Amino acid sequence: DGMLLREGTAGTIKNVIVMNFGETAIDIDHASTFTNAWNSVSSKLNGNLVVDNAIIWLNATEYNADADETGFPFTTQQFIKTLNPNNRFEDPGLTAPLNMDAPNYLPTTGSAATTGYATPPVDGFFVTADYIGAFAPTTNWLAGWTTSATN
Repeated sequence: DGMLLREGTAGTIKNVIVMNFGETAIDIDHASTFTNAWNSVSSKLNGNLVVDNAIIWLNATEYNADADETGFPFTTQQFIKTLNPNNRFEDPGLTAPLNMDAPNYLPTTGSAATTGYATPPVDGFFVTADYIGAFAPTTNWLAGWTTSATN
């Protein structure tokens, strides 16, 4: 799984790319996670669990619909596609993310990863970024300290 949200997970997850996982992109498990995310009085998400402004692409499935969803007011599909409406299901436009010999995760010119991002809070912790994912279009922070060479 790209994201396995379980055991009452809470948090705000934005500006991520969930890509190329052999199983599902997002799976919500356990009653405590569904309950933690939902306000039963107002019948909407309560903000304890948010996954928005994400790009989901090239996974075996986008979401996992399983028995954990039975009896709850929303499904994983609704959570990721409707209740968090800024998620996109498109090619993020990265340079060469699947090249095992020389991967390049930088967004290309006109990349989907350079639009639709959320602005983080200005609180001294988060760095403002005008892109989705871990890489700015011009900065490969992996260079010089990682390798993809075959051992």
